[in-house]
Amino acid sequence: MNIRVYIDQKKRKLGKSAWCVELYIGGKRKRKYLSTREKAYAYKKEIEKPFLQGTDEKSAPEQIRVSTVFNLHIDKLRRRGARPITIESRERKCLTFIKRMEDPRLSEVSRQDFKDYILENGQTEKTRLSIRSEVGAFLNWAFEHDYTTTNYYKVTWESNLEDEKLVGILTPQEAKDLMDAMPDGYKVAMALCLFAGIRPYEVPRIRWDNIYTNKKLIIIEGKQAKTRRNRKLAELPDNLMKWIEVWKPKAMGKVGPINTYRVFAKKRKQACREAGILYPHDGARHSFGTYGYFVGGKAWAMRCMGHNDQSTYDQYYLNTGVGKEEAEEYFSI
Repeated sequence: MNIRVYIDQKKRKLGKSAWCVELYIGGKRKRKYLSTREKAYAYKKEIEKPFLQGTDEKSAPEQIRVSTVFNLHIDKLRRRGARPITIESRERKCLTFIKRMEDPRLSEVSRQDFKDYILENGQTEKTRLSIRSEVGAFLNWAFEHDYTTTNYYKVTWESNLEDEKLVGILTPQEAKDLMDAMPDGYKVAMALCLFAGIRPYEVPRIRWDNIYTNKKLIIIEGKQAKTRRNRKLAELPDNLMKWIEVWKPKAMGKVGPINTYRVFAKKRKQACREAGILYPHDGARHSFGTYGYFVGGKAWAMRCMGHNDQSTYDQYYLNTGVGKEEAEEYFSI
């Protein structure tokens, strides 16, 4: 940005406001004429203020504020077609970062500052990795687009030693009690999670015309899937098809089983409370992955869940203490 103040002699001779404030920004020239020197310099100061404070997107790299660059980042995500849930997660983590750092100039945020923030605000290793993922994605976008010269990739720390936890699943009886307690309008959605392993956030995107009960098939389109890749859930269990056929007329969704995840999650929580169930983290999907191995085989279970990493599946879903008998009971609910 370049600003200069001068007297336009032609304007003066014509008796017009002659004090000119000329601004060059982004290769374009803008002019404003004022009647006095005081007004001209006051206007110049007003123009310079957001650039000097770093609140204008065209501020110099050494001046620009973190919040200013973040607004550009979110705008770019929206224009690229990022899903609302992706934007919401990025905003939640990054806005907390900006607030607690008191919105400094981006040039003042070092790798050590970012590391210190992660360690101070992440109570568990999972939380720390989540902060690094979301906030780091934004900071490195800023680096790649020349808003900063600092590279924030691969910020590491000495991890706290934590015991590995077993993946929590529902017993067949708990799954039955949960299905019984779910409101009629949400039984199909719950069944899709329990007996097809569909991610909870994918369920609201599924349409009835994606479900073929006569073929025991559900198609997850790229625009519905977390990974944006199409997948076909074939050879699905008979009990799931029965749940869909019986309770579809009662379902709450306009074009599919449900409209929003939040309401579904609320109803599931209420049903668990009524049934006296302590619902594990991602309990339905983890239950499907665990029991599915004994009914359809590992390849089938992985394909339904959209898993590509066999080692991850083996680590979390095999050797969990359940067997074929429990699995058959689960898929006969």
